[in-house]
Amino acid sequence: MKVVDMFAAGIPVCARNFKCLKELVIHGKNGCVFDDSDHLGRQFLTMFKKFGSKENKHLNILRSGVEHFRKLPWHYHWKHVALPVFDDEYVFEDYGSEEEEKLPPGPLSGRNAFGMPRNMI
Repeated sequence: MKVVDMFAAGIPVCARNFKCLKELVIHGKNGCVFDDSDHLGRQFLTMFKKFGSKENKHLNILRSGVEHFRKLPWHYHWKHVALPVFDDEYVFEDYGSEEEEKLPPGPLSGRNAFGMPRNMI
């Protein structure tokens, strides 16, 4: 849940590479994924190079990915991430709105708000 909390605050994350992480963090889009402490250190150096400057393209890209995540309504996350986990025998209707379907593509195009490929759902 800490990743979701950071995203809610508009902050990109550096997260340890776990199998389920791809549901939330897309490396280079809304955060960075690392395997060991050396890798994390290199990511920090890249991320904070020219910190506070508009020239920091890497951090700006990550912030943009997080901002896209924040703009998606709760029902979008429910409909495209949580709901498909349940068995088909459960019927849920009227979750979300037609407006959600018209959301413009963002930096996570081709993936849902949690980074999972749309064709997986």
